[in-house]
Amino acid sequence: MLPVLTLGGNQVGKAAICGWKDVLAPALRSGKPISLWPFDGALPDLLMPGTIVVAETYPAECYGWFCEEEVSSKGDRNEMKKFGALLIPWAEAHEIKLGNCLAEETQAGFPQGDDAFDAVVGLFGMLQVCLGQRPTGEPNEAVIHEIEGWILGPGVGT
Repeated sequence: MLPVLTLGGNQVGKAAICGWKDVLAPALRSGKPISLWPFDGALPDLLMPGTIVVAETYPAECYGWFCEEEVSSKGDRNEMKKFGALLIPWAEAHEIKLGNCLAEETQAGFPQGDDAFDAVVGLFGMLQVCLGQRPTGEPNEAVIHEIEGWILGPGVGT
C-alpha cells in the first residue's frame, strides 16, 4: 500500500506531522533505506527495490499532464468525475492496476472531496515522473539542491 498524504489547503504543518508519524518514523524503525529527493541524489539513482524515496509534490502542477482543459473547480464533483475518467484509461494503458476502491472513487468523481482528488492526481503525476514521461525537475542550482529541495516533476528545475 502506498500512503499518500494530503490534508487540504493550508495544512502543510499537519501533513508534515502526519507524514513523519505515519510514514517516515515506521520506515526508519524498519531499517529500510530512506532517501530524500533531491538531497540524496538524482531520482533514477534513488529508485531501487526496497528503498523508500521521499519527495515533495504539488498536485495542481499535474492537472495539465492528463487534460488540456483547465480544471475549473476541483470542488465540483462533475468536474472531478470528468477528470477521473481520464485517469483510469491512462493507468490501463501503462499497465497500472488500480485497486477496486481507488477505481470506484475515481469513477464516482472523488466523493470524499477535493483532498482525495488532489491525492490521486498527485500520485498519478508521480507515476508519470517515475515512468520517465516527465522530467524529475531536479534543481540546477547547488544551494537549492543542498538546502531547499524541490517539487517533483515540474519543468522549472530542469
